[in-house]
Amino acid sequence: MGNYNSEYESYYNSMVNKKTSGNYYDSRNASHGSSSKGVGIGSISNFFSKQRIFRRVIQELIGGLLLFVLLIFCKSNVLAQSKTVYNYSKQIVHQNFDISELPNNLNNIKNFKLDNFQAKASDFIESIKINLVGGKSVTEKIKTNYIMPTQGKITTTFSSQNANKTGLDIDAKENSDVACSFQGKVKDIGETAIIGKYIEVDHGDGIITKYSNLNEQLVKKGDSVKKGQVIGKSGKAGKSTGPHVHYQIIYMGNEIDPKEYITFSI
Repeated sequence: MGNYNSEYESYYNSMVNKKTSGNYYDSRNASHGSSSKGVGIGSISNFFSKQRIFRRVIQELIGGLLLFVLLIFCKSNVLAQSKTVYNYSKQIVHQNFDISELPNNLNNIKNFKLDNFQAKASDFIESIKINLVGGKSVTEKIKTNYIMPTQGKITTTFSSQNANKTGLDIDAKENSDVACSFQGKVKDIGETAIIGKYIEVDHGDGIITKYSNLNEQLVKKGDSVKKGQVIGKSGKAGKSTGPHVHYQIIYMGNEIDPKEYITFSI
């Protein structure tokens, strides 16, 4: 078919060249007159219009055939991820909800608090992603990879209701080593009258750890740090009753309880 089309394209180009030079139509005028010239042009134009339509139909047929082959291939070669998406979507669609629980749910809405809502929503989205593509959730990553910053007794526990207790106080002798819980990059360092010197480390995945009440900061903003690397020295700041390390885990901008994610040996 390609040779057939090319032959007519060559023929058409030769006609155009002859028209430009004037030889072809001059000779036609001499033998047949001006009326024959119009007929010749019309015939050639109609002929090549039909050829263009014919080529277009062939192209459409080839495109449709390729699409059909692609659909057959996809149907016969179903990917594992496609099966997972289908099964999980089917589970969600067919999940039953008990309408008798509606009054209790309405009461829960009335008593709803926004504390940690963003973190919970992120956990839900994370669980969907894990079900679809596999891998570990953020919670699993913290539990399996993160370590406590120093060895010591927990003297103050976490409370989401108290802005002054959004973390843990870990008893430590003054100038004890403070280690980074996991690899990351130093997001910020600073000092305030209440928490003393502090270091924030961004670990990715929306996770930040914060180490406060320090005597020394051994890293600077922008530094890359490793898991277990000593980044500071414990101290005593503000109104604290003794030397300790104040340790916080921040996930998606919200404080979470470190004890729910990290095993503290003491």
